[in-house]
Amino acid sequence: MTDRTNRKPTAIVVLLVLGGTGMFVGLGILPGHHRLAAARAETVQLQDDFAREDERLATLTALHSKVQALRANAEKFSRRIPADHRLGDFLGDLAVIFERHGLENHIFQPRPAVDAADQPLTAELARELPGLRIQPVLVQCEGSFAAFFASIKDLETKPRLTRIASARVDNAARTDGRLKIEMLVHIFYLPQTGTVADFGAAGAPPRG
Repeated sequence: MTDRTNRKPTAIVVLLVLGGTGMFVGLGILPGHHRLAAARAETVQLQDDFAREDERLATLTALHSKVQALRANAEKFSRRIPADHRLGDFLGDLAVIFERHGLENHIFQPRPAVDAADQPLTAELARELPGLRIQPVLVQCEGSFAAFFASIKDLETKPRLTRIASARVDNAARTDGRLKIEMLVHIFYLPQTGTVADFGAAGAPPRG
């Protein structure tokens, strides 16, 4: 009888201890665990968000670089093959080059523009650029061969796509070593809708 009486308080104490432990788990550990799990989930979400943002920024940066490159290429192309003949600009550059290297008595005679597709040496280029036109210019000048060669090299460094279609050098009538030079220069342009493209007949102003 006495043992049973002694066991009851012990059982009650054990139950109280277990109950207290359960309350500690329920009131302390579990809520803390949930908060930690939530914090971890939020951290993972933030990391994912940052990763997506970094990816988006990288994509935008790459797109921006591509746009800049396309713009640069477009500008470079427009200088090499403009939408109209820009004959005045070309002749101005050519005069500066000739004067720089000592070529004198230069005369520039524009010829009628032609389709590049109709010319054997430019037909392949015209297939890549439908509508490509050639603006021929007959050039006459006088000077040394060194000056002529230097002028051609200088002309090749200019952005405008230029081709020397033919050249003739004559020194038969000169005794001072100076040459009489005649060459046919081709410059190219790719007309766009609404542009004034052709120079027209030799010596004629651009057609409107």
